[in-house]
Amino acid sequence: MTLRILKKYYLFILMVVLTLAATTTALAATDTIAPTLSSISPANGAKDIAITTNSIIVTFSENIQQSTAYNNIGIGGVTIGTKSINGSTLTIPISGLQNYKTYYITIPSASVKDMAGNNYVSGGYTFNFTTVAATPTTPATPTITSVGTATSSTLTINWNSVQGATGYYVYSSTSAAGTYNYFGSTASPTTSIQNINLLPLTTYYYKVVAYNTAGQSGQSNYASGTTTGVADTAAPTMSSITPSNGAKDIAITTNSIIVTFSENIQQSTAYNNIGIGGVTIGTKSINGSTLTIPISGLQNYKTYYITIPSASVKDMAGNNYVSGGYTFNFTTVAETPAAKTLSTIGINCSSASANPNVIIQPPLIVTANYTNGTTAAVTSATTFSSTNSNIAYVTGRSLYSGNTEGTATITATYTESGVTKTTSFNVVVQAAAKTLLTIGINYSSASANPNVTIQPPLIVTANYTNGTTAVVTSATTFSSTNRNIAYVTGNSLHSGNTEGTATITAKYTESGVTRTTSFNVVVQVAPAPVTVGNIMINNGDATTTNPVVTVTISSTGASQMKVSTDASFAGKDWEAYTTSKGITLTSDIGTKSVFVKFKNAQGIESDVYSDTIAVVNMQVAEYLDVPKSHWAYNYIMDMTRRGILAGTGNNRFSPEDAVTREQFAKILTLSLNLPHTNRPAASPFIDVDISSGLYEYIVAAKEYLTGYKNGDVYSFRPTNNAVREDMIVAIVLAKNLGNEAPIWSVLDSYADVNQISANFVKYMSIAVKYGIVEGNAGYLMPQGTLTRAEACALIYKSSLVVSTTEEKVVGHN
Repeated sequence: MTLRILKKYYLFILMVVLTLAATTTALAATDTIAPTLSSISPANGAKDIAITTNSIIVTFSENIQQSTAYNNIGIGGVTIGTKSINGSTLTIPISGLQNYKTYYITIPSASVKDMAGNNYVSGGYTFNFTTVAATPTTPATPTITSVGTATSSTLTINWNSVQGATGYYVYSSTSAAGTYNYFGSTASPTTSIQNINLLPLTTYYYKVVAYNTAGQSGQSNYASGTTTGVADTAAPTMSSITPSNGAKDIAITTNSIIVTFSENIQQSTAYNNIGIGGVTIGTKSINGSTLTIPISGLQNYKTYYITIPSASVKDMAGNNYVSGGYTFNFTTVAETPAAKTLSTIGINCSSASANPNVIIQPPLIVTANYTNGTTAAVTSATTFSSTNSNIAYVTGRSLYSGNTEGTATITATYTESGVTKTTSFNVVVQAAAKTLLTIGINYSSASANPNVTIQPPLIVTANYTNGTTAVVTSATTFSSTNRNIAYVTGNSLHSGNTEGTATITAKYTESGVTRTTSFNVVVQVAPAPVTVGNIMINNGDATTTNPVVTVTISSTGASQMKVSTDASFAGKDWEAYTTSKGITLTSDIGTKSVFVKFKNAQGIESDVYSDTIAVVNMQVAEYLDVPKSHWAYNYIMDMTRRGILAGTGNNRFSPEDAVTREQFAKILTLSLNLPHTNRPAASPFIDVDISSGLYEYIVAAKEYLTGYKNGDVYSFRPTNNAVREDMIVAIVLAKNLGNEAPIWSVLDSYADVNQISANFVKYMSIAVKYGIVEGNAGYLMPQGTLTRAEACALIYKSSLVVSTTEEKVVGHN
């Protein structure tokens, strides 16, 4: 009835109330979503959590309250206090965390619910975090419990476990009170280790040390064990070496020599004598049966010798390796010629100054520099220009000053393969003031019979302060300390009718300056004709192994002599008398004679005198650096026996050392038995001094040797390294093969034919045809430096070709 009244009288209010009630009911019925976990602190999987952490904070997606499984919330291994909820946050008090331990947090389903009663659903998920590791302390000292399981080469060591140890170091000794050396380690929890490579029937002593990050324990007690078996008395042998002995074409980047032995080895007394000539050796090392020798600095196309001497290593029983003096070797790969392009040119003059109208020395030499780092002197396709040819100019390769003072720029231009380069320098021409400094004369002394004109006529030369000289023909006077002995008329020197010594003085005056110079003239009646003479070979020795001998000569009154191995002196000229002379005999075995005769100042000749000596086989010692396996062994020993090349000292030959151009001149001269006693006063080359010890060999072989022509001047460059093409040309010419018709096809198989100088291609083809040169791996290496070993090979092979003293015939005619 009440509702009816309300409906009748308060309809509007009732409608409002019903509307609000319906809205409220609808809103309350919509919350059916369970709360979710938003975060947890410490976070899930967190590391290094402090053990002082006293609570776990869990935050949910909405406000929560306890539910039926609230008391099942747990964290294993810790004490949990009274949990509390504040809004959406659950706080779980904890205590008793331990270092370096992982804790797992369980918040089960229905442990909490939201304010609408919807339970949290965990899905069985568990959270975790790990505490920080504890600061370690030094572990306690372990105790060895046993040493056993012995074999002839192993023992097993056992010890107790130590709490907090990360691992263990194990040390061994061969005596209880001796030095203990580390040999191995284990990581916890392993508490045993096997000691290997031991000697049989030997007692070993051991100690163990525990360690962790805080440090090491003290050493344990020592314990011992004895191996079984039979004592090792066999020396180790070498199993292999890398690169192998005699290997070819080894890369220059090779950085170690690996030597493997038949058993495990260790250092011995001669360990530091292990050597490899010509390279830098690093720190050697041994690992088991392998010896490693680090090397660096290998060069192309070179043979290296490896010495591993006796007692350099020994086995673990102390038996020394015995080498037998054997040496190993390997040869590196030949350098591949690099492509080259003209980069710059240079000239042997940066500036010059001179008086007018002179030739300025030395002759000009232009050098081409290429992109591959090589250089070469160029003699063709080069032109020279001058900014003022009245001041300075070039003809051929000679630089001249003109008749005008001033400065001129000389420019050299060179073109090769379409590339042109230039270089320039300045020449300053200025006449220098000059003052008479000294005078000279073309006599230092003279001797003659009485009443003769002494030749040549006198020539006086004036020397000036500006470095110039001039022959003077006027204002010169001559005087004599005794005109009965010697005097001057005009510029002719005469002896008088009295024996004795007179001093001739020349005096010259120019611009008020007077200078003098003097020399002595000895006048004496010529001695009696030669009646006595003698010759002795090698101080009277009966035999020689070297065909180059020294003859000792004596005579009364001789001024000239002839010395020959031919009794008829065929082709021999008179030469100045001397008491000693070198003679080269023919190198075949047998008795040889040397003959001499003399002539006095009156031209009277003596009888012929002679001496003999037997040439026998030379027994030469082996060279330490030329084993029988060396590719040039036979050539080197033959040249040594023939006295053409000798060792370099200390029983070594140095086969890879370079040969200079002057050294090859001597080698060629001796190998061909060329006469080499002539030492002319004027050198045929501007850069070969007549005082050089090898001067006579260069003179003897000059017809066959290559040189360098600059205008009318020739140079030899004696100290430059000999290159293969120069020496091959010399041998071909010396063997009278220069007119042979070349066979060009014999060069087709060589990759570096284009490196042969144009003038020498013909001679190279002849040398290949006759087997004088064979090349290596398809390369002739014409510009390669000639080594001592290669020189021996070239000379030996050339001796198999027709000799210069033989006639080349057809058949047996």
